[in-house]
Amino acid sequence: MAHHDHWEDTPSAGSYGSEEKMGHGAPRGKWIACVGAVLIAMAALLQALGLEPFSVSQARRILPSGFLPSAPKTILLSVVSDRGGLAPLDVAMALRGLGKLNPSRIVILGNVNKDPDSRTLLDAIHGRLRENGIRIIEESLPSEQSLWRPVPLCRYTPPAPLKLESPLPGIKGKVVPDGKESSPSSYGESLFPLLRITDSGDLAGSIWWEMLLPSEVTGPFWLLGGRLLLFQNHAPLILSEGALNVMPPRSPVRVVPMDLFLLRIEEKERGMLRPEFETFWEGATVVIGSAGDEGLLSRIAGIRENIAIGRLPLSVQAMIAAFLIIGLFASGRFPRSTTLRVAITLLILTIAGTPLALSQGVLLPFAPPLLAAILFMATIMRGVPR
Repeated sequence: MAHHDHWEDTPSAGSYGSEEKMGHGAPRGKWIACVGAVLIAMAALLQALGLEPFSVSQARRILPSGFLPSAPKTILLSVVSDRGGLAPLDVAMALRGLGKLNPSRIVILGNVNKDPDSRTLLDAIHGRLRENGIRIIEESLPSEQSLWRPVPLCRYTPPAPLKLESPLPGIKGKVVPDGKESSPSSYGESLFPLLRITDSGDLAGSIWWEMLLPSEVTGPFWLLGGRLLLFQNHAPLILSEGALNVMPPRSPVRVVPMDLFLLRIEEKERGMLRPEFETFWEGATVVIGSAGDEGLLSRIAGIRENIAIGRLPLSVQAMIAAFLIIGLFASGRFPRSTTLRVAITLLILTIAGTPLALSQGVLLPFAPPLLAAILFMATIMRGVPR
């Protein structure tokens, strides 16, 4: 009888293994959830800052042709440099020819060697192009008399104790509603200077800023702490002291020599129809510069291509990350089969939804849900003993 009582009081082998599994599984599940929450938050932050693991240019090479919306066109009209600047007669002929086409804007990159006669001619051509609705962007050296273009930008400055503010460098001149000048493409040691601030606290944009603006400005832009620039479609760009100091990926720039351009314009004036020639310039940003500018323009074209794809608002991205983190902590209360179905659903929605949204011109925050799916699968294994 005593021997029989001994066996009743001893836990069975299966019961002991189950308790051991639960004892090891619960702490492991909490550990995965805590680490996973940090990883999801970091992934959401990086993608909100525009630091995706791939660029839109790379996505265009992977996805079928025509799947993504057409990229903004950047065309370099290459003219001859004269005494360290652009020859005024070449610039005048280029502007006159472009006036017969329909570009969205014309950028004169570099100093034009103007004399009194050429200045009068160029001013007259500028006036006619503006009357036709074509924007002319020309860089100017800062001076007390400079009248800068207004910048449609809203700013948020974080509290000073947080030390998150990146101050904007100052610039001479004033910002006026009818200003037509843009600050130089090379200003100080910055790689791509975008924004400067006047003594009165107004923002002046550089020639690069003007190139990044969409053809139609339908809403305000935001500058958060002088560091995070959000375009009207919520596309982000990270700045440091008002400039882009990283080398963005390249995007192809179409280069047209001046001689070929003038030949085609002459043919057009003679009535020789070349529909593909006119379509080539339709809605493009045309840069009048030298052949050596192609490298910098390919970087700016890469930025233009990237920010042309919209993002979700930062508040929506934060909500998605918060729901994923809450779901990760709650996954330990559900059966493994339910957690597995959630993980598979996240994978399918992310893998299928990201390309579909890209085709509509929106990049979804794909990194947090992909990471969450992997972490959900990791929590399924939390109860397996080592």
